[in-house]
Amino acid sequence: MGYTLNSIKDESKKEFLKQIYLLKGLDNKLNTNLFENEEKMKIAEELMNELLNNSEDLREEQKREVLNRLLLVLDLETLNSDFYSIIFGDLDFSKIDELKKRVHNFRCLCFLVYGRFRGGYRKFVENTEILREKLSEFFPDKDERLKRKERLQDPKRELVGFKEIPPELRFCLGYLAKKEFPEVSEYRKS
Repeated sequence: MGYTLNSIKDESKKEFLKQIYLLKGLDNKLNTNLFENEEKMKIAEELMNELLNNSEDLREEQKREVLNRLLLVLDLETLNSDFYSIIFGDLDFSKIDELKKRVHNFRCLCFLVYGRFRGGYRKFVENTEILREKLSEFFPDKDERLKRKERLQDPKRELVGFKEIPPELRFCLGYLAKKEFPEVSEYRKS
């Protein structure tokens, strides 16, 4: 007999495991048996206790090591150090809402860049430089957001994509209005 997510009593541990499965793209396995036996479930709960209760006392590499041990207990592939640093970094795992936000951002990034999660996950795990670049492009930190805001609010900035069209060439744009404004097209014919 196996043990499902509902076998775990603590809600924060349930949510933590759910986010780990979502990060790995295994949300379809959430309703299946996650643990083969009670012993594995107890080991997983101890590892989750360590992450959820002692996270602020652990260094980043220690948190990654504990998380990777948990992934091994769950029979999941471990996370390499670069991927972990980019996605979780100095995350305090006891803050489940922050964990949810980071997992959600990563899943969105996979869909935005690659159109599907599993392909995006594989590509980003293989090439963490692209992950770092795309994550900062789509989900910038506070300083980058302020820089972008200032740049966009600068009245002297050059408008990219807009070019002045000389009046002698503007007649060429008439085909755009042909269907919308037939009276304009009739006027041009005469």
